[in-house]
Amino acid sequence: MGQNNQSDNSLDKKYIEQLIRVENQLEDISYKLDRNAHMMKIVMESLPQIPVTPILVSELKYIHKTKTLWADERYYINFDGKQADLLARLFTKSGLPKKTHLLVDDLVEESYDHATAEYTKPRTFYLQAKEIQKKLDEGFRTKDLLTVTLKEIYFNHD
Repeated sequence: MGQNNQSDNSLDKKYIEQLIRVENQLEDISYKLDRNAHMMKIVMESLPQIPVTPILVSELKYIHKTKTLWADERYYINFDGKQADLLARLFTKSGLPKKTHLLVDDLVEESYDHATAEYTKPRTFYLQAKEIQKKLDEGFRTKDLLTVTLKEIYFNHD
């Protein structure tokens, strides 16, 4: 009977040791999951939000000072350089989209450089506008906010 008791104690001891190992492993797994969840939260917060539904022209507002185009007060795209200058011409001073067309010929005419006596080529404005169009399409998930041709650039109003 003493031997059975000793055998039972040995089994209990092994069982307890195994439970402790499993518990330690579970704690390690829990810690790793918590850490991964925290890292995922940080990554998700750093990603720009992309709208699920298409943006309408009426929801656009351009902040000239920061060169930022806002849509629906939740989503935005920053612009810089020549793209920002060109985009600014498509908005009123209050930041609302203009209903008029921006003619490429007018842009070329205004681009005259007295120092070099040269004009900027129409294709330059066209390519800049195409880059803006691409940013809008990707950032706001839309395909028809801005129309760009070799002759004119304009928003497709509702």
